[in-house]
Amino acid sequence: MRILTLNYGSTNLKWALFQEGKGRSQTGRLDLHHPTELPEVVHGVLDELEPRGKLDAVVHRVVHGGRLTATCRIDPAVLREIEAAAAFSPIHNRRALAGIRAVEARGLAQIAVFDTAFHTTIPFHARAYALPGQFYERGLHRYGFHGISFQYLVQAAADYLGCGTDQVNGIFLHLGGGASACAVYEGKSVDTSMGLTPLEGLVMSSRSGDIDPGLVLYLLRQGMNPDDVAVLLTERSGLVGLGDGSSAKDVIERAAQGDERCARAVDVFVYRIRKYVGAYLAALPRCDLLVFSGGIGENSPFIRERVCVGIAHLGIAIDPMLNRRNERDITGRASERRVLVLPTDEEEQMYREALALLRQ
Repeated sequence: MRILTLNYGSTNLKWALFQEGKGRSQTGRLDLHHPTELPEVVHGVLDELEPRGKLDAVVHRVVHGGRLTATCRIDPAVLREIEAAAAFSPIHNRRALAGIRAVEARGLAQIAVFDTAFHTTIPFHARAYALPGQFYERGLHRYGFHGISFQYLVQAAADYLGCGTDQVNGIFLHLGGGASACAVYEGKSVDTSMGLTPLEGLVMSSRSGDIDPGLVLYLLRQGMNPDDVAVLLTERSGLVGLGDGSSAKDVIERAAQGDERCARAVDVFVYRIRKYVGAYLAALPRCDLLVFSGGIGENSPFIRERVCVGIAHLGIAIDPMLNRRNERDITGRASERRVLVLPTDEEEQMYREALALLRQ
């Protein structure tokens, strides 16, 4: 079987072609300068690949599944659920919908893999907001995201440690343009930092993460409209906003070079990470490891060191030399828990999920 995965980011499309028994055969990353370009870009990928052989399925990363809790074939009912969930993740879900409709015109089988699916094991006490029960029943609760990445990382950690996934207990940090933490017990998600939307939790590249809801009310009462507040919190905040930078990478690099404003932005970024690590150590019955992943987590020894220096008293310490060399295992001698740097691979996980479905 030939399976194409389409992974929609905020500013790009990552695609990969897999062949059963052979794995990944081709891959690509295409920048999107405007959302309206997406159908044309998807058609371009299909125009390149279809003449070389039949595609048995096209697999889409859908960030918010709403009431959909498992990988599934896309039909009209599934499309309606994805459209409804776009209210909570408008940028990503609308991109996925545009991609799905572009592929639909080619008459190919389609499968959706959801970022929210991995987090369906989170218990009620960690999932619910303290609102009247009717809101929970309407689906207004915490869902969590980056689930495709976290599911891949749990398997990667199990492979590295030589154990089953049910023996993986730890805290996983996906630090990239979007950033989130996940508490994993016996291979399952029991809490995560993102909530109803991908805005809650850690400080991110341009997203604020946790803020007082009263701040939103204040801005609205001061005359900002909801769309302006949304742009402020999702596009003009985070590391970029605090550090007055062009990207998270720019702010982190300037902080490492001594830029005071960027250094303060990084202080906020790593402090929020430490707070979540501490909270999840309290929430987990057992924690054996801390895992860094994502573009920043995998590639920034500076950030990893800043995070871990502040939590040595929690039994987490790194070896500075191993960290600078970007080794997979950067655990320090005095550490009570393993500290790993594991590359994530969402496309590989999407392929695994789709293949399992197609084999049923």
